[in-house]
Amino acid sequence: MYIDFNQELKNEFQSLYNDQGFIFVNNSTYPGYPIYIKIVEQRMKRMLKLSKQNEELSPHPLRHTYTSLLAEAEVSIERIMKRLGHSDDKTTKNVYLHTTEEIKKRDSDKFGSLMKNLIDFD
Repeated sequence: MYIDFNQELKNEFQSLYNDQGFIFVNNSTYPGYPIYIKIVEQRMKRMLKLSKQNEELSPHPLRHTYTSLLAEAEVSIERIMKRLGHSDDKTTKNVYLHTTEEIKKRDSDKFGSLMKNLIDFD
C-alpha cells in the first residue's frame, strides 16, 4: 500500500521527490523526506486508544518484533541490515537479533537431527 502510494508521489513530484527508500514519507511540503517520528507516535497512540490497547506502546518495540520475525524466517543478516538501514552487522546482531525461543528450538532440532544422522549411518 505505502510502496504504491510512494510511487504515485514519485511520479507526481518527479525531480522534487527525495528518493532514499523511506516508507513513511512527507507527501506535500517535502515529498519523499521521512515524516517526523512524533507524527508516527501520535497516530499510533490514537490507534491504540481507539482499539483499547496499551497506549504506552511506541513504534520502537515493533521494530524489534519485526527484526525477530525476519530472523525466525531465516532472512539473511545482510537483508535484515538493509531493511533496518544498518551499514555494520554489529549493530544489527547486538541490538536486534537476540535469539528467540523459536530459533533456539530450531537450532536444537537441527543439531539433534545432525547427530541422529551420524549415528544412523548404515
